[in-house]
Amino acid sequence: MEIKRFVCGDIEENCYILYEEGSECFIIDPGEGAGRICRFMKEHDLQPKAVLLTHHHHDHISAIGGILKEYDIPVYIHEAEQWRLPLSTEGMKDGDVFELGDCSLTVVHTPGHSEGSVCFLCPEMNIAFTGDCVFSDEIGYTIFDGGSKWAMIDSIGGIIDKWDDSVVLYPGHFGTADMAYVRENNTDYRKAMKRYMERQK
Repeated sequence: MEIKRFVCGDIEENCYILYEEGSECFIIDPGEGAGRICRFMKEHDLQPKAVLLTHHHHDHISAIGGILKEYDIPVYIHEAEQWRLPLSTEGMKDGDVFELGDCSLTVVHTPGHSEGSVCFLCPEMNIAFTGDCVFSDEIGYTIFDGGSKWAMIDSIGGIIDKWDDSVVLYPGHFGTADMAYVRENNTDYRKAMKRYMERQK
């Protein structure tokens, strides 16, 4: 299984295609540039199964319309955010699984950046697509619509920090990093963990 990253727009959002050459693929968070995303899929003889969204913010969804003009595929977003998109979507929830060849993507509900923010965890590849929840050196903002500082703290401490050091994060912005790096170097993450631990006392 391979991963193609497209850096989209002025704020450099990451769109990912998870694929096998000449087979099916998932499109994750297509932020901008539907033309180049579709060209890549045609050049590699890919048939998309679905668009999977980590959350509803515009920098993660702007290319959906162009993709749907080329491919009749479903768009999945957490059921808490379906009402936010002006297009037909399929709802997903924590624990849902999307299969692609020998790999699977498990939906992990991680509210904080928005109420329906999710990560997609792939145990076979030991990776996670984390959207705007956790980046290599930061965590996502909680000041936008649907955001919650305390929900973010609970998502980090109660869910993400359970992941092994070797899990590699593919975030919605910036580059990849494994959990060992995040735990050691991500100051925002460490602050969130401190607050999470204080709440457990």
